[in-house]
Amino acid sequence: MWRKCWWVDKSVPTKAVYIVSVLGFAVIPLAGWLSGCFGRHITYRGFCMLLMFYAWPVFSLLNSREPMIVIPVIVVGIALASLGIYGVQAAWGVKMFGVRHRYTKMPVAKELGSILAARCSLGAGTLVADCDLLLHEA
Repeated sequence: MWRKCWWVDKSVPTKAVYIVSVLGFAVIPLAGWLSGCFGRHITYRGFCMLLMFYAWPVFSLLNSREPMIVIPVIVVGIALASLGIYGVQAAWGVKMFGVRHRYTKMPVAKELGSILAARCSLGAGTLVADCDLLLHEA
């Protein structure tokens, strides 16, 4: 059975990650500044809502496989999902916890959370691939 693959040059996502890494020097302080202006709860929820609404058009835009479309889609996604939310979390954590907890318990919780999330996404991806194979075999 023929499967549709997402073929794009390997340099495209690499360029996107490089661009968003450079933009991160502006996005993280901007998110912290916004959280100071509008409040941490509102800013954090705002970034989460933007990310939620961003999820729908992303897949059709990535499906175009056009580098001039794929690169900005990846850049905006990482800037919203990772950097913007992290900027608010960093400012929020400083106010919520003292120095003792900020440097010991917060990084441990963040790193353990990322490890668990990676394992869960790996398991979910495996289940989806298995279900896809079962549906195409039938």
